[in-house]
Amino acid sequence: QEVFRTSVSVALNILGIEHMRDEHHEAAYSCFKTAADRGYSKAQFNVGLCYEHGRGIERDPAKAMLYYRRAAYQGHSMAQYRCAKWLLRHWPRADRDGAWEAVALLEQAATLGLTQAQAYLGVLYLKGLQPGKHRALKYLQLAAKNGDSQSRYHVGVCYEKGFGVPRNLLEARKHYQQSAAAGNKSAQERMRAMAQEELTGISVAATRAFSSSPCLESLDSGPVRSLFRSWSTGNLRGLSCRTTPALLDCCLLELQPLVFSPGIAIS
Repeated sequence: QEVFRTSVSVALNILGIEHMRDEHHEAAYSCFKTAADRGYSKAQFNVGLCYEHGRGIERDPAKAMLYYRRAAYQGHSMAQYRCAKWLLRHWPRADRDGAWEAVALLEQAATLGLTQAQAYLGVLYLKGLQPGKHRALKYLQLAAKNGDSQSRYHVGVCYEKGFGVPRNLLEARKHYQQSAAAGNKSAQERMRAMAQEELTGISVAATRAFSSSPCLESLDSGPVRSLFRSWSTGNLRGLSCRTTPALLDCCLLELQPLVFSPGIAIS
């Protein structure tokens, strides 16, 4: 009987997906709702999406949260993620229980391999949530391995700044390069800034070498021609000691919007 009950719920959910693809939103909602009320987590998640986006039913964020929560506590990773985001966005700041429930849900979703949850958790820990930056690096690395270029960029930041790991500029550059190659604009900008910083460093080093040269000691008293025989200053032209804007922590920690497929997403 339980197998039959589950099979009916699965069939209703699939039928709801077909209705949604055909833009028969009310019929889709009806199928999802029937399957959700039978306890099927994927249908519960889809009902949550219908309420969140107003598909086939009037938009109702509170009811969306209700169905996300039901699916979340049955182990649906995307429902856990959406439920956690809702809690963090809407829960009163004084209610720490709601915040810790959100973190627990994100931890569960991240453990199940959901890249969005891993990236979100990484940023939360990086911004100061305890136990802090060591945990941040763990989740950012997981998300980066799953192909999230923004998390790969943040891993580079951790290595450059020494967040949760000893500073290692070579390792930071490697992660920036990988993120930049994937089209991440923040990483591309950081690579350009690092290149400029290197040029600035060369300019400063060259200027110091020039100013410490014995030739400058006799510049006023010696013949001008001997200076030109001793030095070729052409390589110093155009190299200025301009400062490169510092990498702002607030920009690094800004959570990038996560993009989802349009319509009803089933997982």
